[in-house]
Amino acid sequence: MRLEAKIHGRKRVREPLRKRFFRGVSRKALPDAHLIRALTPARAVWSNFIVNPRVSSRTVDRCAFGRIGLFAVLLALGSILPLSATGAAIQEETLVEPAARSLESAAAYHYIRAYQAEILGDFDGAIAAYGEAVASDPESAFLRMQYAQILLRRGRPQDAVRMAEEALRIDPRFVPAMILLGQVYGSTKRTDEAIDLYQKVLKIDPKREDVLFYLGSLLASKKEYAAALDLFRKVIEINPKSIMGHHSLGRLYAEMGLFEDAARHLEETVRLKPNFEAARVSLGLTYEILERFADAEKHYKAAIEINPHNNEIRERLAQVYVRQKSLGAALDVLQQMAGFDPDNLDVHYKMGLIYADQKEFEKAVAQFRLVLAGRPDDVRTRTVLAAILEEMKDNDGALAEYREILRLNPGEYNAWVRTGMIHSRTSRPKEAATAFRGAIEKFPKKGDLYLYLGLVQMQEKQTAAAIETFTRGTEADEKNADLFFQLGAACEKEGRVECVVRSMESAIRLNPKHADALNFLGYTLAERGERLDEALDLIRRALVVKPDNGYYVDSLGWAYFQKGMLEEALAELKRAADLVREDPVIREHLGDVYLRKGMREEARGEWMRSLGLDPKNEKLRNKFREAGFGDPPSASPNGSRSSGEGSSLASPIDAMISR
Repeated sequence: MRLEAKIHGRKRVREPLRKRFFRGVSRKALPDAHLIRALTPARAVWSNFIVNPRVSSRTVDRCAFGRIGLFAVLLALGSILPLSATGAAIQEETLVEPAARSLESAAAYHYIRAYQAEILGDFDGAIAAYGEAVASDPESAFLRMQYAQILLRRGRPQDAVRMAEEALRIDPRFVPAMILLGQVYGSTKRTDEAIDLYQKVLKIDPKREDVLFYLGSLLASKKEYAAALDLFRKVIEINPKSIMGHHSLGRLYAEMGLFEDAARHLEETVRLKPNFEAARVSLGLTYEILERFADAEKHYKAAIEINPHNNEIRERLAQVYVRQKSLGAALDVLQQMAGFDPDNLDVHYKMGLIYADQKEFEKAVAQFRLVLAGRPDDVRTRTVLAAILEEMKDNDGALAEYREILRLNPGEYNAWVRTGMIHSRTSRPKEAATAFRGAIEKFPKKGDLYLYLGLVQMQEKQTAAAIETFTRGTEADEKNADLFFQLGAACEKEGRVECVVRSMESAIRLNPKHADALNFLGYTLAERGERLDEALDLIRRALVVKPDNGYYVDSLGWAYFQKGMLEEALAELKRAADLVREDPVIREHLGDVYLRKGMREEARGEWMRSLGLDPKNEKLRNKFREAGFGDPPSASPNGSRSSGEGSSLASPIDAMISR
């Protein structure tokens, strides 16, 4: 007569019914662990892999065949048959009555009643009968152990612990009670007590693989890795083909960060048991961390073949494909996941990200809209959608999303900034200023917000207001070099030279490699003919950062000119003109050098080019006349000197960010 037991939802090998009466804690009934965390870094998942030993909940399907007959025989023989004698033939998984003492007749009767009730699913009746059995034979450690097991299965761990502890008081060397208590203690964070019990068991039976495993797992949970490694190695010494021994060693090595060793033992695990899904997933995670993505892919695929309905493994496989830049393959896996679980909105979110990366923006938007239909308050998805709409030049659509984000979460900093950026880029300075002012009310210590507002005010030629905004920004964020730079640039517009110098010096002090501030201060000093050696040093430092910036090269040439170093000045200004061909200031400077060198025709030509680019330069027109070249010809406007790289951007804020 045989039973079929189900452990954690998996079928166990069929076993003789007689083992049910005496079976202790099976060493095969090892606890499961959750192995997958969706699309998280593989290293982070390993923290879940050290098993926390606990008592397994078991649902036993018992066949009805022979129940009444067996019951009658046992009832008839209960007073004369020592139950321990039957158990003597059962070795590793048998609970043997201590000292081979038979149960009292009444105790045997109640024990059989309890077991029959258990078979029929009458667990309350079984508990009552076990209680009567224990009362009938108060010195039976075996009965207390049986009673403890059903109490534990019925969710009464405290009563189960009390009964198992009584069994140990009757027989301090009763191994099954020690193991059950160790499991309960381990699962209820009484770790040290569990460890003590397992160590006592190993003194009695040093080769108990299950106890070696449980004890090693507890020690690993306390990060006593060396001791845990010794125990798992003993399991393999006892049984070189121990699947759980190799698996446990592999997981422990991974916990220790020794991933090559982990991979070696996990590979042995799947060699011994190719359809071990957990080991396949463990290997996939290990190879992800080792960046051996092809190997990770292989084992995730094998795990999916074992369990085709496990979408969590598919998620990891999709991540491996993304890491390998195989976005099409990742998309195929995510589409399979959507087929298995169409309501999984996270899958559609990830599909949207892949479509966006592939510049298939319409498909990306469709996926994100699908997510938002199910999760309208999902700020993360709305933020990504808004960014994609910006990329598609759908500024109104992006603004609508940012408005909704701010309705859901007024403290979403990025939504405030992007709203102001879009308004600035689309020539709506008033709306941009309103957005940045609103952001400043929410985040008064964020210096960049004052920077953006001040740039909008500069765009509107509100220089005094911009100076005030930049000043407030420097007070709110004293370490923001860009704020000091823009404050100095705004002061230059107002002719406040001391403010320019002081602000640029502050920017350079905060960021010694702030190329724009180095050049601005150097050029300001050169233009005024002051501190020329310092001016040259500042400009050279700027050129170390940006060696091919034509405006910086022009500043260097002009500083040489002011020092009277005409040859050096001419060489640098020619190079500047090659780097920035259509700048009126560079052409004017070249003309000045040529005139100083007595090369009048060359000077006249460069000044003509400068006036062609900036015909409203009255200072140069007067200089043209004073040099004896007559009245300069009129020319159509063609631009003005750029302030630096990024001048083609649609807004000063974008130019600032690009710099």
